[in-house]
Amino acid sequence: MKFFDSTILASSLVSSDATKALLERLPTLEKLDDFRQINNEPILDHQKVAKELESLTKFIDFKLIKGQILANIIEPLKIIPFEIIVNVYRHKAKSNNRDLNEISNF
Repeated sequence: MKFFDSTILASSLVSSDATKALLERLPTLEKLDDFRQINNEPILDHQKVAKELESLTKFIDFKLIKGQILANIIEPLKIIPFEIIVNVYRHKAKSNNRDLNEISNF
């Protein structure tokens, strides 16, 4: 399961405002390489979205998401538990693989 799809699904269960806010902050795969404008403010209902997203996170392989996307786009949203983010950073630090060779599971 892709992070983008899961996040939009979870936000739609919270409110249309949450969905709209996330759509403004999350680039589509087509626009990911050209995504320059990053809004680092968490969305208003980020805790509610995080709660809805909780059950879906086990289906997302965050290790496949590029570190730059994790740091600049996903982490500032505050919808993924900090433990998951830290574990992915730890994995990337220990791994010999570079993000350049990884596919994006965004």
